[in-house]
Amino acid sequence: MARTKQPIQGTISSADELQLMLTPVMQAAFLARFNVLVNGRPGYGKTEIPLAMARHTFGNDSVLLFPCSPSVRESDILGFANPMYMIDPQAEQKGFPYWITKNTPVDERFGAVLLDEISRFGDLGSDAVVHIAHDASQYHRPVLVATSNWQNISPRTEALRDRFPFTIIYEPTLVDVQAVMMKPAIETWEFDLPSLEDVNKVRGWTDEYMEAHKNPDFMNMYKCAPIIVRLLTDLSKMCEGTPYEINNRRVRMYEKVIYTMGCYYADDKDFEIIPAPAYDALSYMYPVTSLSESLGWHKMVLAMVDIAATEIAEFQANAYAQWKQIIEQTKVRGQSPDQATLENLGRALGAAWAANEKELKARHPNDPRVNDALRQMQAIYRRMLRGDTKI
Repeated sequence: MARTKQPIQGTISSADELQLMLTPVMQAAFLARFNVLVNGRPGYGKTEIPLAMARHTFGNDSVLLFPCSPSVRESDILGFANPMYMIDPQAEQKGFPYWITKNTPVDERFGAVLLDEISRFGDLGSDAVVHIAHDASQYHRPVLVATSNWQNISPRTEALRDRFPFTIIYEPTLVDVQAVMMKPAIETWEFDLPSLEDVNKVRGWTDEYMEAHKNPDFMNMYKCAPIIVRLLTDLSKMCEGTPYEINNRRVRMYEKVIYTMGCYYADDKDFEIIPAPAYDALSYMYPVTSLSESLGWHKMVLAMVDIAATEIAEFQANAYAQWKQIIEQTKVRGQSPDQATLENLGRALGAAWAANEKELKARHPNDPRVNDALRQMQAIYRRMLRGDTKI
């Protein structure tokens, strides 16, 4: 039976927003075998919710929680050579495995591994993850889901960030205390995610689809192929003159995500309509390193599918840029701002907020996503007003 996306009604509570943000991303990640990075402040469920989601799809015994720390060795991640081969000449005849990977992130018994606080890795751990997380190895290891409170942004870590096609920078809104208290334990939540049977079925169709690329008549073999080409061509053109670029590898990644999501929602190995959740997943599919980068990419992707969603995303990007500019203009090098400066800053930020809020509500008075966007931006606004610009 084909699946349909149900619109979100009403305001999203703070107990649900990360789950709703993650759902299309985790759907696509599990189906297409792509890694996910969730970056955000502690205490809002960025470890517990993805872990529960992975267990929902792959089962409790097929998901590994792997704590990251500077003391982790390469062998803890890559595995190590079996010492039996050094002491027993008959080791191979006896069936001993040559490479031991049990309970490591490359243990093929697992469907997914959650790398908890990946930014806490030392150089050895980070370099090992760069080695194992390349998309060329995706058929021989679990899906990797990493969490972090911050990103280490340097030339050394650029390759590591690139190994996670999906990047979510989660900026939580104000906590709805009652909603949190009334919500049951995360491990009991119901998730809108593919079953293991769904995952295996779609992955089988995807292998056939990718193999069909060798056929010169490929574009006529699948109804969805020219549709995907048009979408990615439009997206590539939109990137011209922006900081974003679609390289060869990203073309293949985006194609695979669109195809797998199309199959999943149509319950068929071919389709003519790209489902809305595929665009939602793509809107988090860029190695962003800041909230402003994330908002900009989100806006570009949504521009291809939903005018209202595009305008809401544009409001978020513009409001954030405007607030950053106001903050920069009030900075005094080497000095703390005085009370008068802080008061002027508050008035300027407040005026910008009011103007953006009025404009957005006037354009889309009945769209529940407006309230969600305003709540998200209000949380950012409050942090900036307190002097926190590291977002």
